[in-house]
Amino acid sequence: MLSTHAEVRPVAKQIPTSPYFDDLLLRAILFLDVMVQKSPPEKAEFFRSLPKVMPQFPDRILFRKILPTLLEELKDLQLAPFLLLSILFICEKLSVEEYATKVLPFLRPLFTVADPPQV
Repeated sequence: MLSTHAEVRPVAKQIPTSPYFDDLLLRAILFLDVMVQKSPPEKAEFFRSLPKVMPQFPDRILFRKILPTLLEELKDLQLAPFLLLSILFICEKLSVEEYATKVLPFLRPLFTVADPPQV
C-alpha cells in the first residue's frame, strides 16, 4: 500500500476492502457516523451488540465519540433498554462531577417514564 511504485499500490476502489478497514472497532465508529440514516431495528441490533466491544475502545473514544451519540439516541425511548448498558459502562469511568453534568441530564427523563418499553 505504501510502495513508491504505482503498479504495486492498490487502486482507490480496493482500499475500502483492505483488511486494514475490516476492523470491528472501526466498523462500530463508522456505524455511529451514519446513525441518522439507520432504521430503529438496525440501531437496536447495533446497540444490543455494542457492550461486547466497549472494553476494547480507548477511553478517549468512549468519552468523545460514543457517549455523546448514545446520549443523543436516548431521545428515542424504544432504544433506551439497548443503550443503557453501554452508557453505564462508560459512566463507571467518569468522575461523579462528569456524570452529574454530562450524563444525568439525559437519564433524568427516563426516571419519569410511565410505560417503559419492553424488550
